[in-house]
Amino acid sequence: MKRLLAILLCLLLAACGAAAPDAAATTAPVVTAALTAAPAEPTEETPEPAEITISCSILLDNMDKLDPEKAELVPDDGYILPTVILDMTGDTVFDALRAVTMLSGIHLDFSETAGMAYVKGIGNLYEFDAGERSGWIFKVNGEMAAVSASDYIIQPGDIIEWFYSLDWGDDV
Repeated sequence: MKRLLAILLCLLLAACGAAAPDAAATTAPVVTAALTAAPAEPTEETPEPAEITISCSILLDNMDKLDPEKAELVPDDGYILPTVILDMTGDTVFDALRAVTMLSGIHLDFSETAGMAYVKGIGNLYEFDAGERSGWIFKVNGEMAAVSASDYIIQPGDIIEWFYSLDWGDDV
């Protein structure tokens, strides 16, 4: 709980414009479990933080497939959450998604069964809003994971990308 509160405080500071001493070198907000910004260069003591992005950019060229009532939910650049740097090594990809959406005020709808989370909607964009094969998928380091987001443990330097897909992930 303390870790989640520390993450919340850091994200709020980033959202309010509070700058870390090396903010000129950092283009993405930093979400950390401590109250200090991640160092510019990782060391053995401070491993490289992970990154997370949430994109529905596939919809920009496929608005005709999207439920018309949902069109206003698609950001102009297709990113619900631009890249955020986070220090959640050892947590799961789903923990990271839940933390950044909660702290950023982004809607997240999911179900959990037997400890496995299934993401139904992010930013009020849901599975099936753009066809029977549409929904949310994730990749880590450019690869589709062989396990669920609630089972994938974040490693230092992981790049986590959540995508809205129109074709069960075959299009992203």
